[in-house]
Amino acid sequence: MAERNKDGTFKKGTTPNPGGRPKGIRATVRELSNDGSDYIILLDKWARDESQPIKVRKDCISELLDRGFGKAVQYNDNTHTFNSTLSDLLGELDGSENTIDTIPNIVA
Repeated sequence: MAERNKDGTFKKGTTPNPGGRPKGIRATVRELSNDGSDYIILLDKWARDESQPIKVRKDCISELLDRGFGKAVQYNDNTHTFNSTLSDLLGELDGSENTIDTIPNIVA
């Protein structure tokens, strides 16, 4: 059993899993699936099968595209700047000339 420090962390040089991750698991999976091509063929078959529900077909197509071309990059536009004050925004919302000073104080 691995020894621990007083704070619960493992002492330097000890490990709770001395054998580590099984070696060759990745190679075994690749070998069993013909390097993944069996799964690609299956996804393609389901994507083209009109008897499959549309969600299954769509998910297969999406997975194939993600694997083949990578997931699409999502861009965020963070260039907006706001020059208005809270008073200006409140006035725009209700169409009046309300300012922060005209709002009732609800905090006791």
